Amino acid sequence: MSHNTKPLVSDLIDKAWQCIISLGRAKKTTYMYKCYGISPVTSYFSAHSVSVYSEDEGNNCIWHYFRLYQDGVINSTKYRYTRKTIIIMTSIMNTGSYVWSYESSILTASLPEGLNRILVDYLNHRLAQGCRTTTLRGIKPKIKHFLLYVASLGFDDLKGLEISDLNSYLPVLADSYGNIGDSLSLLRSFGAYLSENSLCSLNLETIFTIKVPNRKKIHSGFDKDEVTAILNAPARNTALGKRDYAIIMLAAHTGLRGVDVLTLRFSDIDWRLREIRLIQSKTSKPVMLPVPVAVLNAVAEYILEARPENTATDITFLRSRPPYDPLKTWSAHSIIKHNAAKAGIVWQADERKGFHTMRRTLANRMLASDVPIDTIKEVLGHSNPDSTKPYISVELSGLKECPLTLESIPLGREELR
Repeated sequence: MSHNTKPLVSDLIDKAWQCIISLGRAKKTTYMYKCYGISPVTSYFSAHSVSVYSEDEGNNCIWHYFRLYQDGVINSTKYRYTRKTIIIMTSIMNTGSYVWSYESSILTASLPEGLNRILVDYLNHRLAQGCRTTTLRGIKPKIKHFLLYVASLGFDDLKGLEISDLNSYLPVLADSYGNIGDSLSLLRSFGAYLSENSLCSLNLETIFTIKVPNRKKIHSGFDKDEVTAILNAPARNTALGKRDYAIIMLAAHTGLRGVDVLTLRFSDIDWRLREIRLIQSKTSKPVMLPVPVAVLNAVAEYILEARPENTATDITFLRSRPPYDPLKTWSAHSIIKHNAAKAGIVWQADERKGFHTMRRTLANRMLASDVPIDTIKEVLGHSNPDSTKPYISVELSGLKECPLTLESIPLGREELR
């Protein structure tokens, strides 16, 4: 579409709908786009008497529904489909077409330019300080969560911010993140950066110095029957099932982190010696692991029978539908949760179960088999023995041998004797 013409909202909505139909999504998904994307977008522009489309008008629509989501008026599903519809319309306006791509999650919607520049500069600052890109992936959403809140108040920078504007932020933060202590720690560092560069009228480093109760929760692994059920869940007569089965087998038998499994390259597998050798994404340290034949067979079956052909990448596991790109790192959690649900295993969000639970399960199983701690540490790729403790702290049979009697505890009050 030419940039010299003024595209009509109605025309772009029609083209977006035709584009959605042509994507060939499931019937239910297409219906969801109609109800939760096309319809709300049409209503918004009609209610605001906007007949000519622009990127700014599209962003205004996104922010309108984002605020409704934050206020609890609509659910996340309606917001996501509405936002995706606007993204499709903007792409059609700018390029004449839309190529399917995954968008970032709800709370990583587009920021106003001023706030986005602050975020980008801060992340580059942390990177220059030596912060790893994997660590930045954990920092970015929490800083952006705060900036999105600021944007929802109508600010496009932080210089006009007043303390009264932040009074309701902590409840919003607590509603989004279970452990706000970690988030507040990151926000304090962010606040120090803002103060050093005169980017904020408030001292956020001081404002976010709030004592949060120290609550440590022990996260258990899956039991043997649950692991078996999850492994049996993928439909192994399908390409998707072969891929998921191979990934879950690697998780259950090697203890590798999700990011390392999903970025596993052909060259990382030594088929003859039955080993995996790679540099861990989190620690940048090498790890070499023996791999059972059954696991290698599952990976080989996927590569030979299900992996998309003629792809440029040597990363082993790819999307099962076009575009055949490497999987996003967060897909690891989804693969475990989806197949666990198929097996009838469900858990609450605060139980913190997922791909990493397989890692805990393997550590617990090795400990129960009297494998030395040093060996467990090597398998998990830990350089510090203390890093291994949380993984083995729920091995009940071992813990039952540790309790002491109460006889050695002195009693200071006569009525307790």
